[in-house]
Amino acid sequence: MKYTNEKNLPASMVSAIINDTYSMGKADISVTTLIQPPKIRVLTSRHKDEIVEDVADRVWALLGTNTHAILDRINHPDSLQEERLKIEVDGWTISGQADLYEDRTVTDYKTTSVWQVVNYGK
Repeated sequence: MKYTNEKNLPASMVSAIINDTYSMGKADISVTTLIQPPKIRVLTSRHKDEIVEDVADRVWALLGTNTHAILDRINHPDSLQEERLKIEVDGWTISGQADLYEDRTVTDYKTTSVWQVVNYGK
């Protein structure tokens, strides 16, 4: 992935965005990648060094990462939060990280702007 900074964001923000610490661990594929449309997954994999994205388009991802770090503070003794789990299926190691697993319920947190709700939610 190559990044541009067309909106001239501050260097510190650019650094925080491009130095993403996400890791799917020692796995062949993550659950998130597995559920992507196959064409997108294959094209992204084949052309990952050619893809160009502006850092301004990654600000919401940065905020989402921050939200997860905050919610990882949940202190319930019978819950799992932000824990990466793995399973082997037909020789493939698949990993996934639930935001919160508590009382037999998986919760997936999302961060968005109010405009997503105003324009698309009802």
